[in-house]
Amino acid sequence: MSKLPGDTKSKILDLGETLLLKKGFNGFSYADIAASLRIKNSSIHYHFPGKCDLGLGVIQRARYAVCSNLRCIRL
Repeated sequence: MSKLPGDTKSKILDLGETLLLKKGFNGFSYADIAASLRIKNSSIHYHFPGKCDLGLGVIQRARYAVCSNLRCIRL
Protein backbone atom coordinates (compact mmCIF):
# COMPACT_ATOMS: atom_id res chain seq x y z
CA MET A 1 0.00 0.00 0.00
CA SER A 2 1.30 3.43 -0.84
CA LYS A 3 1.40 6.22 1.69
CA LEU A 4 -1.33 8.82 1.37
CA PRO A 5 0.06 12.32 0.80
CA GLY A 6 -1.43 15.15 2.81
CA ASP A 7 -3.71 14.89 5.80
CA THR A 8 -4.80 11.26 6.04
CA LYS A 9 -7.50 11.94 8.62
CA SER A 10 -9.16 14.56 6.41
CA LYS A 11 -9.06 12.29 3.39
CA ILE A 12 -10.64 9.48 5.40
CA LEU A 13 -13.35 11.89 6.59
CA ASP A 14 -13.93 13.14 3.03
CA LEU A 15 -14.40 9.65 1.65
CA GLY A 16 -16.37 8.54 4.70
CA GLU A 17 -18.78 11.42 4.19
CA THR A 18 -19.16 10.64 0.49
CA LEU A 19 -19.80 6.95 1.15
CA LEU A 20 -22.18 7.78 4.00
CA LEU A 21 -24.25 10.01 1.72
CA LYS A 22 -24.22 7.59 -1.22
CA LYS A 23 -24.55 4.21 0.52
CA GLY A 24 -25.69 4.91 4.07
CA PHE A 25 -23.85 4.02 7.27
CA ASN A 26 -24.19 0.26 6.81
CA GLY A 27 -23.44 0.37 3.08
CA PHE A 28 -19.65 0.65 3.33
CA SER A 29 -16.79 -0.68 5.40
CA TYR A 30 -13.29 0.34 6.41
CA ALA A 31 -12.09 -2.04 3.69
CA ASP A 32 -13.88 0.11 1.08
CA ILE A 33 -12.16 3.24 2.38
CA ALA A 34 -8.78 1.54 2.60
CA ALA A 35 -9.02 0.23 -0.97
CA SER A 36 -10.10 3.60 -2.40
CA LEU A 37 -7.38 5.54 -0.58
CA ARG A 38 -4.78 2.79 -1.01
CA ILE A 39 -4.01 2.63 2.70
CA LYS A 40 -4.21 -0.11 5.31
CA ASN A 41 -7.23 -0.64 7.54
CA SER A 42 -4.95 0.00 10.51
CA SER A 43 -4.39 3.56 9.26
CA ILE A 44 -8.12 4.18 9.46
CA HIS A 45 -8.36 2.56 12.90
CA TYR A 46 -5.54 4.82 14.11
CA HIS A 47 -7.70 7.89 13.50
CA PHE A 48 -11.13 6.30 14.03
CA PRO A 49 -11.03 3.18 16.26
CA GLY A 50 -14.57 2.18 15.28
CA LYS A 51 -16.99 2.96 12.50
CA CYS A 52 -19.17 4.95 14.91
CA ASP A 53 -16.14 7.15 15.61
CA LEU A 54 -15.86 7.85 11.88
CA GLY A 55 -19.57 8.64 11.68
CA LEU A 56 -19.25 10.98 14.65
CA GLY A 57 -16.23 12.65 13.02
CA VAL A 58 -18.24 13.32 9.86
CA ILE A 59 -21.09 14.78 11.92
CA GLN A 60 -18.77 16.95 14.04
CA ARG A 61 -17.04 18.33 10.96
CA ALA A 62 -20.39 19.19 9.34
CA ARG A 63 -21.60 20.78 12.59
CA TYR A 64 -18.46 22.91 12.77
CA ALA A 65 -18.94 24.08 9.17
CA VAL A 66 -22.58 25.02 9.82
CA CYS A 67 -21.72 26.89 13.04
CA SER A 68 -18.90 28.75 11.30
CA ASN A 69 -21.26 29.84 8.53
CA LEU A 70 -23.85 30.97 11.06
CA ARG A 71 -21.24 33.13 12.79
CA CYS A 72 -20.49 34.81 9.47
CA ILE A 73 -24.17 35.54 8.91
CA ARG A 74 -24.55 37.16 12.35
CA LEU A 75 -21.73 39.63 11.70
